[in-house]
Amino acid sequence: MIKAIIFDCFGVLVQREGHEFYKSAKDKATQHKITDLEREADLGGISEEEFNKKVAELTGSTPAEVAAETSKYRHNQELLDFAQTLRKNYKVSIITNVSKGTLKRFFTDDELNRLFDDVVISSEVGLVKPDPEIFSLAGRRLALRPEECIFIDDTAINCLAASQSGIKAIAYLGNSHTIKMINVLLAYEKDESSIRQNNS
Repeated sequence: MIKAIIFDCFGVLVQREGHEFYKSAKDKATQHKITDLEREADLGGISEEEFNKKVAELTGSTPAEVAAETSKYRHNQELLDFAQTLRKNYKVSIITNVSKGTLKRFFTDDELNRLFDDVVISSEVGLVKPDPEIFSLAGRRLALRPEECIFIDDTAINCLAASQSGIKAIAYLGNSHTIKMINVLLAYEKDESSIRQNNS
């Protein structure tokens, strides 16, 4: 039986407004260096301030400009509200790849405690998606088996990794599609459970 719905944060529950200019560097080598810096920050190896400074040096911009770009996000209120309706019967949590302290720019501690049963932050646990272990950790922290969880992410490789870990994964393709797919999976699970009970 499904007992938890786990959401990606950025790109799903929190969405960008605009495009991060520094990811459009024409030089492939620079793009790779920025990607490496993102991973290092997500793992907790460098702070957000260090990330902004290093990216600024690579792109010829300023740390303030990089910081401004990484702040252009808004709450996906429709999906957040839907997640709260799920909490009547299911645990709801987050797995996010993000540098230390960054999440607090978008959610207060009170909001995180009020909205979610658990929050797995890559830089705090030293694991980043799509590492299968981060999905296993999220399940363990909820005291659940992988097959008891649904995971939603906007990146295909993360959905694949979650599926390989035994979690039922949904690719985020917009709010209406995501809400529909979650409801379909939950309804299917309930029907399967009823059939098993009737046959026992």
